[in-house]
Amino acid sequence: MQNKNPKSKILFLAQLPPPVHGASQRNLSVAQSKIINDNFDLILLPLSFSKTIKELGKTSTKKFFLFLKFVARLLGLLLKHKFSFAYYTISVRPIGILRDALIIFILRFFRVRLLYHLRNKGVKNYSKNIILRQVYQWVFKKSQVICLSKSISLDIVNFIKDEQLFIVPNGIKISSVNIKEDPSAEVLNFIYLSHLRKSKGILEFLGAFKELKNQGYNITATIVGDEGDIGFDGVSDFCVNNGIENDVNVEGPLYDNQKFEALSKADVFVFPTYYYNEIFPGVILEAMQMQLPIITTNEGAIGDIIQHNINGLIVKRRDVKSTADAMTYLIENPDIRTKIARQANEDFYNKYTMKVFEENMLKVFKVVDSKR
Repeated sequence: MQNKNPKSKILFLAQLPPPVHGASQRNLSVAQSKIINDNFDLILLPLSFSKTIKELGKTSTKKFFLFLKFVARLLGLLLKHKFSFAYYTISVRPIGILRDALIIFILRFFRVRLLYHLRNKGVKNYSKNIILRQVYQWVFKKSQVICLSKSISLDIVNFIKDEQLFIVPNGIKISSVNIKEDPSAEVLNFIYLSHLRKSKGILEFLGAFKELKNQGYNITATIVGDEGDIGFDGVSDFCVNNGIENDVNVEGPLYDNQKFEALSKADVFVFPTYYYNEIFPGVILEAMQMQLPIITTNEGAIGDIIQHNINGLIVKRRDVKSTADAMTYLIENPDIRTKIARQANEDFYNKYTMKVFEENMLKVFKVVDSKR
């Protein structure tokens, strides 16, 4: 018997792993969501132009041919299916938006409605260029847009109307790893969890840790993450040159439960990022889930997640002293350390679980689908 109410089809255009990074993992969670797939028929066409972190944002002949292959597959799907709308995680960077504008032109030619999910930023800055400003105006015209926070939506405020906008914070899966039972420790362990990029604050973390060791504090550090513009040798050299090599443990990249195991053994999470494309870092949500006090900056949407002295501490960007002062404050005030950690954990379960995220995304999909 034929289904009288077939599920609406959504063309799903998004970056999926590899490479493994925050945005690709969040996209994968949407693609695999049971409640979304129970309500809609997702047709996946991954934006697979980079295979490693180092390839992101760079142009190459290989990427050009991958793009041509992508366009051919896109045309095949558009000729075969009737879509309610396309869910598209567009890039707003100059090269990315010009590439995506070509794809959007094809989608509009086939009269496919557009729902963008912005996982990067920079429109306000890039739109100072008159050509790019015209491109942004055309791209955002008659579209719907998901932003991760209200503050991030200000980046595109000159190109959309309020009725075009949805705010959906990210969420992550709940790990089976238990939080630390006894948060009081004689030797506090500070953990950094991210790629080893200067802009992610790895040098500020190490510099602050060195300062505290020089002041005589009995602490250790754990570094989890793959190489970026700083390699493992660079971290090792810094530690040896500053006499802290016996106090810093470099784990390298860890995933899934191994990553949460490392967090569960730590006492304070430090993430002094100033990365230009920092939006809604999943590592902060992971630290909140593991009930860790958090030291971070006001980059991207972090200020919407972390409120200073309530569920974390906000420090200045590119400032070793500010980071060291926050670390000292938490060492010397264990009651505050416990208080903000518990509040962070409570906020996580109220706002940032995968269940909450998927329910919010489903609501958005239903609203957009209803406007056919």
